[in-house]
Amino acid sequence: MVDGMLGKLCRWLRMLGYDVVYLGRRGSDDDLIRLALEQSKTLLTRDFLLYRKALKMGVKAVYIDSGILEEQLKQVALNCGIKLSIPLDNSRCPICNHPLRMCLKEDVESKIPQKVAESSMIFWVCDGCGKVYWIGRHWRDIMAKLRRVQLEVEGKGKSYL
Repeated sequence: MVDGMLGKLCRWLRMLGYDVVYLGRRGSDDDLIRLALEQSKTLLTRDFLLYRKALKMGVKAVYIDSGILEEQLKQVALNCGIKLSIPLDNSRCPICNHPLRMCLKEDVESKIPQKVAESSMIFWVCDGCGKVYWIGRHWRDIMAKLRRVQLEVEGKGKSYL
């Protein structure tokens, strides 16, 4: 579960295959704490007061002290033991959190640009929001960022806790 200040981190964690609850700015601190308790989720927050309150209420919480995505991913990897790789067969929609389903090009051809249909072979569709994903040019940047963070995590070897 992430607070409203960690929307980008939320999308990345979902791509990594993690079921992440994100209320955005709609949820109050009490809502986040209640849901984290009910669903046995770890609360990730940039709000130090929320972090302290969550701990007092018995919620496992991690205070994210950086506004930089790479640092946030590193902190979550060190504190929560997440894997920094995208499982091609078990990823989630970064928008709605629904599990993604691999599909054939024929299943999504009407939903993708012609150029993508000509250059890509692997596709995923979200049965929740209907969004279609594929390995495009941005994939190289995503993978490079994850590799950089993973190298830092392996070199760090200690927790932020």
